[in-house]
Amino acid sequence: SHASQGISPETLEVLRIESCLPLYGQDVDDKTIPIEAGLDSHISYTKGCYVGQETISRIKHYGRVNKRLVRVKIRGQEIPKIGDDVSLQDKDLGKISSLCYSPFFQTNLALSILSQEAKAGDLVKISAGRIEGEVVE
Repeated sequence: SHASQGISPETLEVLRIESCLPLYGQDVDDKTIPIEAGLDSHISYTKGCYVGQETISRIKHYGRVNKRLVRVKIRGQEIPKIGDDVSLQDKDLGKISSLCYSPFFQTNLALSILSQEAKAGDLVKISAGRIEGEVVE
């Protein structure tokens, strides 16, 4: 019998997290605005009449979202858990939603929907400050 060609689920998960692609039910849910999840390119701004169109249109034309999906490079050996809090200067920004070891970044890598206050390069505290991470755009 031939070994199956294709990518293992584990490898696919690593590539998904490295690419900052959200998984529905894990990183995002029905309360997540697509723009927060980085899915702007999948939204039609010309097609009429769909659920949530008004919200999406308002954000595009007048403002920005308060949160967005980012990658967080984990520093040190300790690995956070899904659901661990992420904070910046004692302010709660969000939670870890996906996690893997990233061959590309050569460290553990997490996905998290964080408040816009977290900018690329910021060092955030994870799991009540036990673990440090760096926000990556």
